[in-house]
Amino acid sequence: MFGTFKASPKRKKQKDGRMWNLSGIFTELGTSHMCIKFAEENNLLPKTMMCPLHKTCMFLKQPDPDLVGDFYCIKDSCRSKTVISQARGTLFENTDLCLPRIFYLIYCFAQRFDESAAQLEDFIRGSRMSIDTIREWYVHYRQVIAKYQLYQQDHRGKMGGPQKIVRLYDYKFGFEKHGKGISIEGDWILGIMEEGADNLIFELCPQDEHSSGSIMPLIQKHVIRGTTICAHAAGKYDFTSDHNYVICNRNTCDILNPNAAQRRLMIGLFNENISSTKIISAESILERIWRKNMEKRGEQPFNGLIK
Repeated sequence: MFGTFKASPKRKKQKDGRMWNLSGIFTELGTSHMCIKFAEENNLLPKTMMCPLHKTCMFLKQPDPDLVGDFYCIKDSCRSKTVISQARGTLFENTDLCLPRIFYLIYCFAQRFDESAAQLEDFIRGSRMSIDTIREWYVHYRQVIAKYQLYQQDHRGKMGGPQKIVRLYDYKFGFEKHGKGISIEGDWILGIMEEGADNLIFELCPQDEHSSGSIMPLIQKHVIRGTTICAHAAGKYDFTSDHNYVICNRNTCDILNPNAAQRRLMIGLFNENISSTKIISAESILERIWRKNMEKRGEQPFNGLIK
């Protein structure tokens, strides 16, 4: 996932994948040399690169086996000018953390260790990581998953069809403003979910609007014409015959309580009830969808993150 995104083909559940535990992380990814070899084998670090000027294959120089190398152009006139770090454009670029600690944090995130547990179980020698550092890396991993899920949804076929029901949820994802009641700071998000299909698509409402005119192009992008649409939403949608969609009901309680759609979505999609005051980010829901898909395929989250 930390490499180039590719649309996932349909495949059978993988039951023979490597099952990682903390002991395995320590024994196989406990040194920088081990991590570099592992990263190259899993395409997390490039082993080859083309010179952007001469379009020829550069050579990799790695004087220290515990540090990522640099690519140099083979042309004498360019050798001292074109130097590209092996870590450029990867997870390991511009970070002060050593490679073993980065892989350790990937494992902790995959296993849903909270920040305190990740700090407590850290076996890497040196100064102890701060809670803020761990939290920043967790946010980064979650953002990568969200981008991956959004990439996958853009390469997936349309949902719905005649005699099928697609549900719409529009609400704000973000942070609740203290002292402002149920007011939420954030962007309007349109969630599109086919009933009985267990898949959910997220789209950011254009210009932060949630009217028929603004969301209709999003619906047409993802939903087959002739689909019956149930809108659990605060927006005033008008699905006319010109659009060839049928609206079957509407839940106006979300106008009074922006959290209601979030709770209903969490219960319906994940069988998870959340607090009425808890605000769930769009990235967190995309992470839950990703984990659910990993579970269906019989894959361990750590393997999904490094592939």
